[in-house]
Amino acid sequence: MRQVFLRTKLAAAVRRFVARRLSTKNHGTCALPDLSDPSLQRIAFLKIDGIGDFVLSTGLLNVARQRLAGRDVTLICNPLFTDLARELYPEWTVITAPRLSGLTAALNPKLWREVARLGPFDILVDLRTLRFWADSLLSSWIPARCKVAMRNQYKDSTFTYPNEPEIYHHLLDAKFSGNFPSNSCVEIHNAARMLEMLFRARQAAPSEAMPSVRLRTIESSPPWGAADLSRVLAVCPFSGEPIKEYPFGLLAEAVRNFAGPLGLKVAILGGRENLLKSRELETAIGGQVAVWNLVGQLKLAETARFLTGAAANLSVDTGLAHVSIASETPTVVILGGGHYGQFGPWGDPARVIWLTKLLPCFGCNWFCTRTQPDCIREILPVDISRALAQVSGRHN
Repeated sequence: MRQVFLRTKLAAAVRRFVARRLSTKNHGTCALPDLSDPSLQRIAFLKIDGIGDFVLSTGLLNVARQRLAGRDVTLICNPLFTDLARELYPEWTVITAPRLSGLTAALNPKLWREVARLGPFDILVDLRTLRFWADSLLSSWIPARCKVAMRNQYKDSTFTYPNEPEIYHHLLDAKFSGNFPSNSCVEIHNAARMLEMLFRARQAAPSEAMPSVRLRTIESSPPWGAADLSRVLAVCPFSGEPIKEYPFGLLAEAVRNFAGPLGLKVAILGGRENLLKSRELETAIGGQVAVWNLVGQLKLAETARFLTGAAANLSVDTGLAHVSIASETPTVVILGGGHYGQFGPWGDPARVIWLTKLLPCFGCNWFCTRTQPDCIREILPVDISRALAQVSGRHN
């Protein structure tokens, strides 16, 4: 566990260093500079990480768009969300970069050479690797998001922050009081638009991408054919950070308890890097429930379309949970307490349930002080199956 965090911190440090070296106006710190500085005329934002990270950044980028009107701005981003970025920020130059993250991105000289050729930039900001929340607009945006999410999911919140009207201005479309309706958040609105972009994705032009990007091909017919997805429970059990995953033995028990009596088929979803893990989960579920292992077989757009038609989705804290909620699929999300409420996928509380084990060590930022993440591992399988029944309206 400690090795994972050391790799993460090393990757962030390297990416911050390179971003400063590629900026012609070095502002001397790792902080996001004052965007109102008139000397910053050519600005680049780098956002090449996951689709969920981009959706979560749209609140901040919307504010940047207002403050940078009339300037030359380039947004370098992952091919998964290039179409949405062009729609959201039509005045900016949007360039498709290879899908890289962490140390793979930090230590990839080809990526940084191609970024340098797009310049020179007065300032290059890697949005993934700002050292402290206080370094950027995130210092107001993250607490605001946490408060709104907690209010929306639980109708109450003990989280209080200063300057709330100013904070919410960056996050929300309109001022309101009381309970927070799910359709009032920029983030949820953009997640829904992300789905639309995935469903009508177009072929990118070579001039819109870095030379190292493999341009995707668009396919229209779904690989699951005429299967009735309304009789399928989707399971998204894998996270980019394994500490956020729920034990497969307990997950299998929860899935059997819910899907077995209802005669639902279970579909395991995820990327090909999780293929071995998916087989382990498939074995744990056993023969009592029909299992459809689709790990590594679907592209993201196909996965999004699959989730849109599923009876319900059981997910850990991963980008597919955001996609599922944006598609209004009944969703149960298993969340740990590392940064609880700050990045968790939230939506209509009638369709979304968060499950966690509340512990005094919440807010550890995933530097877990225990031998294992008990905030996740102590969630009971019976609570998961009950939550699935509640959000889906299907009781056995």
